[in-house]
Amino acid sequence: MNLKGGHAFSKGVCFYSDKFVVEAQYSPDGAVTVTDSKPGEVKSHKIYKILRMIPFVRGIALIFNDRSLAIPFVVLFLYLIFFNSFLENINIYFLLGCTAPVLFYGFRAWSSKKTMWSKISTVRKYHAAEHMVAHAWGKGLVLNLESVKKQSRIHPYCGTNLVIFTLTIFLVLIPLPIILILKLLLPFSVGFELFIIASPIIVKVLRPLYWIGDLMQKYITTANPDDKHLLVAIACMERLVVLEGIE
Repeated sequence: MNLKGGHAFSKGVCFYSDKFVVEAQYSPDGAVTVTDSKPGEVKSHKIYKILRMIPFVRGIALIFNDRSLAIPFVVLFLYLIFFNSFLENINIYFLLGCTAPVLFYGFRAWSSKKTMWSKISTVRKYHAAEHMVAHAWGKGLVLNLESVKKQSRIHPYCGTNLVIFTLTIFLVLIPLPIILILKLLLPFSVGFELFIIASPIIVKVLRPLYWIGDLMQKYITTANPDDKHLLVAIACMERLVVLEGIE
């Protein structure tokens, strides 16, 4: 199975492959409910699939992976066309790059009947559960509480690391005399290539950035999960494995 990734949300966990998207959460009666679907319209489009295979283009294509990210960036691109000189003077692209992930995460936490902190805390625990189950599955272990609890909640392919790589490229590009649209797109392009790179030598060079990502995951984006969070993540992964026909 080509596990493409996963993410946590306020009520549970999602894992997805090339063919399926699975979400698991608790229903009102306290049972774990698992639902599955096909990848969204954008992800299934032939052009999008081709773009995702082209180095340095696939990182930019990733922006349009989610409407909640795509719409603000489309608006920003149009704004750049008409107000380019103004934006160059105040480097607003950098401010947006730094604050957008925080604002988006905060908005998702706010849009709940629970308090913001309670919501964020829950997402952090599901996020950790997602990582731990992914580690267990990657090692070929039986997916149960005993094996999953032994796994780290720090994952090298966490989106937190992608944010660190992207923002680092933003910082590098600030003083360079290149057009603003490239300053906005290149961080996603180059940052994503650094994020997925497998060369041991390059990974060693990038180790300081991974340390930052690890610290961010440990103290900010994840928290120690309870059994209930782990059970949801386990159920989610088990369903994906069944859909993929893996014994």
